[in-house]
Amino acid sequence: MSRTDNTSKYKKWDNRIPCAIKLDSNTFTITGSTDDGAIEAILTVNSITETEMQTITKFTIKAPDSTLTMTIPQRYVKTIDYSEEVLGLWEGRISSEQSVYDDHLEHRWEYKNDGSYVYYRHTDEGEWVSDVNKLSEYFVDGSLLCTRWEDNDGKEYREWWEIESIKDGVMNWTALRIGDDGKPFTATFSMTKVK
Repeated sequence: MSRTDNTSKYKKWDNRIPCAIKLDSNTFTITGSTDDGAIEAILTVNSITETEMQTITKFTIKAPDSTLTMTIPQRYVKTIDYSEEVLGLWEGRISSEQSVYDDHLEHRWEYKNDGSYVYYRHTDEGEWVSDVNKLSEYFVDGSLLCTRWEDNDGKEYREWWEIESIKDGVMNWTALRIGDDGKPFTATFSMTKVK
């Protein structure tokens, strides 16, 4: 497949069902169909603020041989989109006691507009040297930062972090991980903007 068109900027697939939306006062009625049957969702908005919407949602899925209906409260929140703020060169280290891939040394990440990044290690001589990887890609979805890379062993690795904040040139990450003992722990990372 040729990558000469503009589609190379798209980094992910979203599952979308073509649907019709009808608004009546504070109620949204969404109808659509899939190979499995017809779907209807009726969202009654109870409250809405600048950052949050609370609804009672009734879902009905009508398959050829059965119908499933359920009513549940739902909370929708607007998340901060950090996709532009992560661009540039950052320096930092793990700030929690445990990590999965980290060696507790200072590192640099340069996040680029095209969805690629460059990872730099600090040598004993005090120089920053970039790793040469066949694969160094990332994407940001709201506050979720996902990276993947291929190490010297040719194996692909993936990691995700939640961006807690970017403020005054400091970016903080957090993630829930499983330690060597099989128990969950919260990993944290902090870095400063270099340029």
